Amino acid sequence: MKEECDISDISEPHHTEEEPYRKPEGSRTLLDSVPFGIVLIAKEGTFLYINPMFKELFGYDLKDIPDGRTWFRKAYPDPAYRRKVISTWRGDLENFKTGEWKSRDFSVICKDGTARIIQFKAAQLDTDENLLTCVDITERKKMEEALRESEEKYRQVVENANQGILIHQDGITKFPNPKLVEIFGYSKEELTSKPFLEFIHPDDREMVAERSLRRLEGKEVPHVYDFRMVDKDGKIKWVEINATLITWEGRPASLTFLSDISKRKEAQEKVKSGERTLRESEERLRFLSSRLLAAQETERKRISVELHDELGQALIALKLRLSSIQRKLRKDQAAPKEECESAQTDIEQIIEKVRRLSRGLRPHILEEIGLSAALRRLVDDLVKHSKIKASLEMADIDNFLSENAQLIIYRIFQEALTNMSRHAQASRISVAISKKDDVCSFLIEDNGKGFDIEQSMVKHVTERGLGLAAMEERSRMLGGSLNIWSQVGKGTRINLTVPVNKEGI
Repeated sequence: MKEECDISDISEPHHTEEEPYRKPEGSRTLLDSVPFGIVLIAKEGTFLYINPMFKELFGYDLKDIPDGRTWFRKAYPDPAYRRKVISTWRGDLENFKTGEWKSRDFSVICKDGTARIIQFKAAQLDTDENLLTCVDITERKKMEEALRESEEKYRQVVENANQGILIHQDGITKFPNPKLVEIFGYSKEELTSKPFLEFIHPDDREMVAERSLRRLEGKEVPHVYDFRMVDKDGKIKWVEINATLITWEGRPASLTFLSDISKRKEAQEKVKSGERTLRESEERLRFLSSRLLAAQETERKRISVELHDELGQALIALKLRLSSIQRKLRKDQAAPKEECESAQTDIEQIIEKVRRLSRGLRPHILEEIGLSAALRRLVDDLVKHSKIKASLEMADIDNFLSENAQLIIYRIFQEALTNMSRHAQASRISVAISKKDDVCSFLIEDNGKGFDIEQSMVKHVTERGLGLAAMEERSRMLGGSLNIWSQVGKGTRINLTVPVNKEGI
């Protein structure tokens, strides 16, 4: 029974070891030098010649594979695969007679046991001999397989991406992925049948067209930007585009990624609306605060005038009346005289307190001697009525500030010194006033107990007290800035800077 792998009846070979097959010398030299494997096979299946490249590919010499039967057993150990190869080769030999010479790719087991993918071509040279060429395409096949796997992975990525992906060329969408179809509700056919610009909101078409053209021309354009598109239901959607220039079928095109950012835009608009509302509320609050402080100054002025003019005059009149009564008493009325004299002393003290209250409510001293002297007087009064020592360095700034600005600065100083006197438990303060370029700087420091500035600033404005809030608001009215530094056990520093070209309220 014949072996199933036979490709023909095998009889005695045409050559023996004593009489090897020999081709003409010129042909043998040519076959020895070609860069692919070659086998010459006698019609009955004997291998007549194998070239050096064939030996290098498979590791077999002519003595290892003297005939087709041996070759097929060694190269194709699996019987089913072997039958397939033999059948294909026989068919190719028959087809060659009609002028067809086909390439066939088969996996071959080499002498060392490794498998390689070989591209074979079979041809009939004459009635007695067949030619088989062998090219190793193992690495190429590996690369092709890797490329197919890579293409499949990229295809899956594109098909399942959460972004709309399209290729745009000549104004037309050449390729849309499923997510793009989902975003806009148009079918793939609809998206590729009309110019891409027709899906863009009319107000944004010119901008998108201009940037797309510049990109295709190789000019600098933003890679990422936002615009509006209109879906199939007529709903406007905001998208973020990320586009780059590619080559598609040999010509320039844009690879574009589109993300639906409508919800993000909606949230941003809500935030902006909230910010506008908050900003408007803050502006109204500051306006009301400034008006309140202005009204407070007006009321203080009224009370100051009443204290100074009406109450002050009444007290002086009372003192004069007591003095008149004292003069009318007899010499033997010593006790009533002493009472009158004591009452006059009390009235003088009351008059002094009224004057001090009047000055505090409405510092007429600003009009009389100016801001620099008035601030010096505030420091002197603090030293006079407490055990605090003070140092003062002052530049003349009166001519650089409006009357209104001077009053506001005076109030800030008044509040700061009052707080230091009441709460700081300081033994020393220092005040420095200077002007550089178009800015006036006011610095007040004490060596008191200090406080936790962070803890104080996180409190609601109502919990911080009106003093600090009023100082902050007054500094804003000046167009300046107020910085407060304090540390427990290390005192407090207040720094006010005011641009001299600001007129305040």
